[in-house]
Amino acid sequence: MLESAKNSHQIANELRRSLTTNSHELYHAINSEDFYLLYQPIYSKQNNKVTGFEALLRWKHAQKGILMPSEFIPVAEDIGVMDILGAWVLRKACLDMVKLQKASQRSDIILNVNVSPVQFSDENMLINSLQDAVTESGIKPELICIEITESSEFMSTMQSALEKVKKLGCKIAIDDFGTGYSSIVKLTTLPIDLLKVDRSFVFMLDSPDPAKSKQALLIARSVYGLAQALDLDVITEGIETAEQLKIVTELSADLIQGFYFAKPMPETKMLNYLINSNV
Repeated sequence: MLESAKNSHQIANELRRSLTTNSHELYHAINSEDFYLLYQPIYSKQNNKVTGFEALLRWKHAQKGILMPSEFIPVAEDIGVMDILGAWVLRKACLDMVKLQKASQRSDIILNVNVSPVQFSDENMLINSLQDAVTESGIKPELICIEITESSEFMSTMQSALEKVKKLGCKIAIDDFGTGYSSIVKLTTLPIDLLKVDRSFVFMLDSPDPAKSKQALLIARSVYGLAQALDLDVITEGIETAEQLKIVTELSADLIQGFYFAKPMPETKMLNYLINSNV
């Protein structure tokens, strides 16, 4: 516990120092030495092509190497810098996506971006960040999908903010669906467009344990049925094996994401991958 606390404190100090040192870059610059984005494709089985990319944030730490969001986002939320970091992510991702759309002549590619519930604490700041990213990049708002992870705060305080996001024209997805606080009632009242099936369920679909695989199949079938009843799209993430893909395809899953198709890639490799991809 002591080591964990020390590590968290160290990350907090280094993150605060990094964001302070690079505040200008995080607000305005296209490149940052500390933070960068990777992109993982999202496929449509129905259309047999890549329909979008999810932007994934990474921190290139001088001593610790590459840090995943789970290692520093909670710290960023605690020390109150998610507005800075979140605005930079939105801006950079939109610029990268517009560049890809123009180079590939695919004006229909959708950009999925994760947004922390903390960013909704000041909904005007989030909306302004979105508007600035749209204005500067020239991306169509309807090609942006904001991903929100389920949380108690999400379920109780985000109605107004989500409605403003929708008013801009953006889509909204609930990430890691099935592991948080969602209820059917909330899904019918919030302006949601998509559900993302949590990878923990997908991982168990081809489990050697028959009981686990059966349970995962029942959960997946229930989520797809619920989404269909509520007229919501579903993205099945975490597909890593051919068997998992076969199972979800038989369940009529359309939008699919996972290592089976591609690992997250830098912006410089997106165009080549898009041209050569074949589901």
